[in-house]
Amino acid sequence: MRSEKFEISSFEQYSTGKVLWQDTQGHVQEYPMASPMAGALRIQGGIGALTQCITTEISAGNLLLGHVLQGLQIQGDNVRAEVQGPEGQLEILAKRVALAIAPRVAGTLAYRPALPDRTQRLLESTPTWMAGHAKFFALYEEPFWRDLGLCGTAMSQHGPLAESHDASSHTGDGASLFGFVGLDAKTRAQLGEPELIRMATEQLVGIFEEKARLSNEMFIKDWSTEPFTAPHMA
Repeated sequence: MRSEKFEISSFEQYSTGKVLWQDTQGHVQEYPMASPMAGALRIQGGIGALTQCITTEISAGNLLLGHVLQGLQIQGDNVRAEVQGPEGQLEILAKRVALAIAPRVAGTLAYRPALPDRTQRLLESTPTWMAGHAKFFALYEEPFWRDLGLCGTAMSQHGPLAESHDASSHTGDGASLFGFVGLDAKTRAQLGEPELIRMATEQLVGIFEEKARLSNEMFIKDWSTEPFTAPHMA
């Protein structure tokens, strides 16, 4: 399947095989359900491929990478954007400004005149999707779990990963499992990334057997530490 505008291909999430369940004691058994990922579509090349296509719609002179918006000011019939760039501060005058950022991030900007109190409180209190969450990724040479008749999906009440799924590409150039970390941001910070990776690795071994330890790379993406996603948590 391809998008009509950017002609980016998509492919179906792998979901063939058994779903596993790990109880609080670490015991693993087959779960009597189809993978919840069945029918889901993924973008070829990842979401970054979509971002790259969108940037092609913007002229090079108007594409300012590495710049951070700090404030907005109404100036007559225009809006003045105050921006911090790699070479210092600059101002951009525009007829209109669209903020395509999380409401909580928008709430940290300086507005002149100030926003109404109700609007400011609404921005600051609006939850950001995934802001407090983290994902764990393990990269492998091949999707060994498929040879075991597994789809890669596992639900768990034991260990840091609440669930895992097959995150492999459809091209056959490597394989991956990813898991949603079920621990809150404070607990993740206390454990630290090395210990969290160790715990997640042992959990995957308990679910998918010893080959799960033979990863090319393991890493964690924690959105709670990203200032442009979770400004009040980072």
